[in-house]
Amino acid sequence: MYIVMTESSFSNIGLNESLLQAVHDMGFTHPTPIQVQTIPILLTGRDLTGQAHTGTGKTAAYALPSIQNTTIEKEVQVLVLCPTRELAIQIYTEYRNLLKYTFNIYATPIYGGQQIEKQFKELGRGVQIVIGTPGRVMDHIQRKTLDLSRVHTAILDEADQMLDMGFREDIEEIFSYLPESRQCVIFSATLPKRILMISKQYQKDPAQVRIVQDEMTAAGIQQYYIEMLAASREAALCRILDLHNPTKAMVFTNTRKMADVISTMLKDNGYKAEGLHGDMTQRERDRVMGSFRVGTLTILVATDVAARGIDVDDVDIVFNYDLPQDTEYYVHRIGRTARIGKTGRSISFVTPSERRRMREIQIHTKAHMEKMRVPSIQEVQKARAEDALDAIRNAAADPDLAPYISIVHDLVAEGIDSVTIAATLLKEKSAYKEHITANSVPDARRRERRGDEQRRNGDWKEKERSSGGYKKKRYTPRRSDDEYAPRGDGRGVAVTKVIKRPGKRP
Repeated sequence: MYIVMTESSFSNIGLNESLLQAVHDMGFTHPTPIQVQTIPILLTGRDLTGQAHTGTGKTAAYALPSIQNTTIEKEVQVLVLCPTRELAIQIYTEYRNLLKYTFNIYATPIYGGQQIEKQFKELGRGVQIVIGTPGRVMDHIQRKTLDLSRVHTAILDEADQMLDMGFREDIEEIFSYLPESRQCVIFSATLPKRILMISKQYQKDPAQVRIVQDEMTAAGIQQYYIEMLAASREAALCRILDLHNPTKAMVFTNTRKMADVISTMLKDNGYKAEGLHGDMTQRERDRVMGSFRVGTLTILVATDVAARGIDVDDVDIVFNYDLPQDTEYYVHRIGRTARIGKTGRSISFVTPSERRRMREIQIHTKAHMEKMRVPSIQEVQKARAEDALDAIRNAAADPDLAPYISIVHDLVAEGIDSVTIAATLLKEKSAYKEHITANSVPDARRRERRGDEQRRNGDWKEKERSSGGYKKKRYTPRRSDDEYAPRGDGRGVAVTKVIKRPGKRP
């Protein structure tokens, strides 16, 4: 069955006073659609399958009723399984905030990459709610440090991602340790057949709740796309960042290698940027995410897998540097901004080879995407000047300007009028020099055409000898794994083959 959304508030969907106070302290005034639809059902103990993306408030949708249905007995009563360490930490943080006024009920996260002795200690103290990744949960079960025999609610969050990562067997074994009478809750960004099979296997007459297609992309997101050559993306990214000067921005790429390339480029050009991908150690990832949350890091360049489950407020802009291979990931990416009632902006770079994929995304999401162009240097300079003027207006009320006013009077006495002085200072304050000089369109197009000809011809000769023969180069497609996924401009990677000349010694 599908539940119809109705207008509501947290106070009339069955939550107790402790949870209502915690929700109020977190700044939430009205429940999101997924919360309105799921909380009353979950409070009754009924199984539920929900389709919802990150940013819709789904964590609180299952966390609130699971807390209210939990007693103070020191035994594990709620188990939340999720695919990544980052998501486990995010869910734990949400539970901790919601438990602010609920005394004697505790939650703890368990995941790989953290010292297991610390987890032994937390579990030994007696906690009612455990949030973990399947591998580490299995580890504790086998060590007999985690008893699931009294669990009344089992939750699979990001179920499709867990199956993609190969956790099906772990999930099946974990469920074999759960009581038959427990409540089973499944949340997934998509509901393919394999998720429905999991539902059939572990749920009894589940309610089905989903966000309808028109609601898949948040109303507060202004969605834009720019058609450009692949060679122009770096310059375009820098110019847009300089124009909008975001407090927090996320840049999504399809590969770990590209995440490193872009983050390094941004750092080399003075931006506070870091990459986030699966090759990093847990300590490195925690460091990067900590810096991004507190604001010492402005730009996070991430792959989809690494960014799954990241829950950071106040992201101003999301960039699709590469369009995602899976249309569903587009919704997941842009949902990082405009979270729970706020506004945001998404900008997708579309190369000639990605136009078809862009159309597919537009059709699938039914979202209005406005075509835009890369801002000119003059537009960036004007925006910087306006920012400088705002800063001057705010600083004009400073009572400690007397020494500086005296200096200005001295300059006026020398014959420099005050307007010229102000204009000079404003020019210095708002001066803009482009970080990266964009390749001219004609030159970039010639390079693309030359690359196309080389791929059609298969090879060409260079006028240099090596190992007794001419070098002959040909282009082959990149491998389709994460590290060598096809580039957006359709180019391949050069492979050198040495051709021996007859009669010549190597």
